Amino acid sequence: MSSDVNKITSLGRKCVNLPVSPRFAKLLLLSLQQDIIQYTLTIVAALSVGHIFTRRPVPAGFKPRGGPSKLLGDFMVLLSAFGAWEHSGGGLQWSTDHGLRYRALSEIRQLRRQLVNILNTAGVGADVKLQPNLQPPTPKTVSSPPQNYYHMPRRSHW
Repeated sequence: MSSDVNKITSLGRKCVNLPVSPRFAKLLLLSLQQDIIQYTLTIVAALSVGHIFTRRPVPAGFKPRGGPSKLLGDFMVLLSAFGAWEHSGGGLQWSTDHGLRYRALSEIRQLRRQLVNILNTAGVGADVKLQPNLQPPTPKTVSSPPQNYYHMPRRSHW
């Protein structure tokens, strides 16, 4: 048996300092390296909260858009929904009018703050500042997400 088998990597040592699931910890730390942590904070928070959409009938003639949404799929939908809600002022009426659960979006906002505090105090070398009004990801950002984005659980029933 090789002695390397029982050794923890430097990334693994940092992951154990974060009180989140190992999958989320690795995703957050890799996102720090690629400077896309703001988007990952939102995705991890949204996946932790669960359903953000209310059940509304799809309007007649609805056609999904292309672009970055095709590359990130459900993640881009979550980012877009949360980002639009934040830019609107984060109100109850706006979320209701757009088929979004206000409490879930408020929880995502709170979890993002908590994740920033965790990253900054966990001894992983992070100095993250929360950006409250997240801009949509650029095509370059979307084209190179951390490898773990593609191994995250996807919930197509949102």
